[in-house]
Amino acid sequence: MKRSIFCAAMAMALLAPTVAGARDSAYGVAIREASVNGDHSVTIAWELESLNVFNQSLAVDGSVVRSGSDRATILTTRPLSAGSHAITIEVRELFETYTRSDSSCVVSGGHWVCARNWRDSMTVSVPYAMDCVVPRPVGLQLPVAKARITKTGCSIGAVQRIHSKRAAGIILSQRPAETGRRLPNDTAIRLVVSIGL
Repeated sequence: MKRSIFCAAMAMALLAPTVAGARDSAYGVAIREASVNGDHSVTIAWELESLNVFNQSLAVDGSVVRSGSDRATILTTRPLSAGSHAITIEVRELFETYTRSDSSCVVSGGHWVCARNWRDSMTVSVPYAMDCVVPRPVGLQLPVAKARITKTGCSIGAVQRIHSKRAAGIILSQRPAETGRRLPNDTAIRLVVSIGL
C-alpha cells in the first residue's frame, strides 16, 4: 500500500513540471484583444507567457511600428486605412540550461543561456467610413441633439438661435431635413435652436 502511494506521488511530481512547463515553452506570447477606435487607430493587448519573455517588435502589415526589449502589453497604433491589417508581435524568451540546445546559446558560469523567439499574429478589420444618416433632432434639447447627430456619422453645422414660444435649448428645425437620408460621412447638419421668448 505504502509503495503504491509512493509510486503515485512520484509520478505526479514528475508529470506536474512537464505539464506546466509545456505550455510556457510552447507559447511565448498571445494576443488577447485588438479593438478599432473611433479615429481608426487600433489598440492591441497581449500577454507575455512568463517572466523570461520580452517584447522584440510589433508590426502592422509587415512594417515595424514598435521595437524594444520590455514587458509592455498594450499599444495603440496610429490611425489605419480602412480594410484588413495583419498585426504581428514577436518576443524573445531567455532561459538557462545545462545542455546546449541550439546555436542561440552562450556559455555563462557553467551553464548555457539560450534565446528563443515566439510570435503571434492576427488580422484586424478597420471599417470603411460610415455614411451620415440624417437623424431627427427636432424637438430635442441641444446637447442630446448633438450627441444623436455625431452618433449617426454626421457633424454639427452652424447653430442659429432665435426667439420662439418653445423652451430655450429646443431644436426647432434642421437642414438637411430629410430624416434617414444617406449623405457623405461628416456631412454638417445645421440647426435652429430656441432661446425662448
